[in-house]
Amino acid sequence: MANGRKLFARSYTCKIALLSFDNGRDEKYIAAFLCLFFTQTTINKYLSYNGAMMDSLLLNIYWISLCFFAFIALFHYLLIKRTTLTPKQWAVVEYVWLILTFVSILGIIDDSRRIQAEIQLAQDLSTVKERQLRVFNWLDNYQEYTCSIGEKTKGCVVIKSIVTNVNLSLVDEFKYDPLPLNLFESLTTITPLISDKAQQVLTERTKQYNQAVSQYKHTFKASLRSYLRNLLAAFTPLIFCCALALKITKVSSEYIATP
Repeated sequence: MANGRKLFARSYTCKIALLSFDNGRDEKYIAAFLCLFFTQTTINKYLSYNGAMMDSLLLNIYWISLCFFAFIALFHYLLIKRTTLTPKQWAVVEYVWLILTFVSILGIIDDSRRIQAEIQLAQDLSTVKERQLRVFNWLDNYQEYTCSIGEKTKGCVVIKSIVTNVNLSLVDEFKYDPLPLNLFESLTTITPLISDKAQQVLTERTKQYNQAVSQYKHTFKASLRSYLRNLLAAFTPLIFCCALALKITKVSSEYIATP
């Protein structure tokens, strides 16, 4: 609520500042720029603490539609009714709407890349789980086999120790960390019981699992975005609406000027 009141206060202050500069267009531009800067700063702080509000407003089709028509009305009032722009100034408006369109395209591309990375992330995580399960299946099968001979036999003790160490290496929040191959070095001491070929199968499965984990972490980093990129993606619909509203205002001015 404090940020909301601050935003309202700054908006009201901006209105007073703009009304006080009726005699100088340059001063009014400076006041408008300062108002936009301070208001946008407050909005950024407010939205950073209210992610739910960002989702409900900037990603709401009805709210965006309302903003679009509000931009059209505002630009028609400021650029057509209240002031008379020269052809050169209208050319500047043309540049502005093109730049805003380009910025919104960047936001769309970045958001598409993030969505693609998240889809790939889900697939990579599924691969990691599948390959980890293959490692655990091998350990479970040979633990059952060695311990069926006797709980206190060397083979059973070694396998149980390996399973314990593997579980301890995965106690972090992310349960799919790489498994060092040296965890299974003690298997060589029970080679007559577990053949070299069977141990090679475990080594190969572990390597495949570690490769899947590495790929998952790479994809996870690609799916992350900085605060500025998140802000760009969030405001992309609003920026695009502003660009279209400027273009429509430009077309309206040409239509009005046509005899």
